[in-house]
Amino acid sequence: MKKAIPIFFLAIYLLSTTQLIELLKLPILFEHYREHSQINKNLSIIAFLDIHYAQPTIIDDDYDKDMQLPFKSLDCFSNPLAFYFNQVQLLGLSPKVQYTSSTSSFNSNQFFCSSAFLSTIWQPPKFY
Repeated sequence: MKKAIPIFFLAIYLLSTTQLIELLKLPILFEHYREHSQINKNLSIIAFLDIHYAQPTIIDDDYDKDMQLPFKSLDCFSNPLAFYFNQVQLLGLSPKVQYTSSTSSFNSNQFFCSSAFLSTIWQPPKFY
């Protein structure tokens, strides 16, 4: 029982923050392969996977079923990036935007720290 709880929480975490949730769609993959193999008796699983994953997507009669296959459409959204931006704002970082009048473009990829933030941290030790 002690091992089951951490495994449960790890599974919930991995399924909600990674694309492992797509593995829950494996029964749909096998069912769709069975439908294709009933139509074409000589279709192997390798040929089926080649048609649905290696070839360009073809919009045909079973396009909706094709898009339900695992790793065909990525529906899972993870938000560590939003957490990162919240942390950047908490640290006192703000985007440095540079406007130029001649090209009317700006660069917002650089961050700068206010001098008040820098003066309170990373100071060398003082000996009196």
